[in-house]
Amino acid sequence: NMTDALKEGMKLSAMAADGKFYPATVVTISEAKKRAKKPVKVHFTGYEDSEDLWLGLDDLKFKGKAKAKAKAEPKAKASKSKGDGGANALAMMKSYKGCVLAEYVWLDLKQTPRSKTMTMTSRPTKVEDLRVWNYDGSSTEQADGHNSEVLLYP
Repeated sequence: NMTDALKEGMKLSAMAADGKFYPATVVTISEAKKRAKKPVKVHFTGYEDSEDLWLGLDDLKFKGKAKAKAKAEPKAKASKSKGDGGANALAMMKSYKGCVLAEYVWLDLKQTPRSKTMTMTSRPTKVEDLRVWNYDGSSTEQADGHNSEVLLYP
C-alpha cells in the first residue's frame, strides 16, 4: 500500500484547489473504505486548519513516492466510472455545463435544519459517488471549538 510510505507529521507538497503544489504536513491517514480515494489529510503550511484537505496520492509529492509506487501491488481495475472530479477538477473547468449540485442537510443541536451545497462535476448515480464532507460543528453547538470538525456522511 502506497500510504505505508507516509507518516503523520511528514512534510510534503500537496495540491491545493488551484491545482498548484504547496508545502504541507500530513495530519492523518485513513484506512476507512469511504476515504479510499482520498486517504490523506494534509495541513497547508501557514494556513488555518479549516483549509486542511483530504487528498489522494496523486495530489501529493514526497520523498520515496517513486519507490513506494513501484512496490505497491497493482490492483485489479474495475470499469472506469465517470465519478465526481472534485474541487481540483472544478477549478480547471472552463464551463460548468454538466455540473450538478448536491445538498447535504442535517439538524443542529436545537433541531434547526442546516444545509451545505456541493458543486459536483458529474451526477451521482449511487450513494458511494457522494463524498464525505465536513462542517464546523461549534457553529451549530454540536462540537467544542477546539475540536469542531464534524463529518457529513451521505
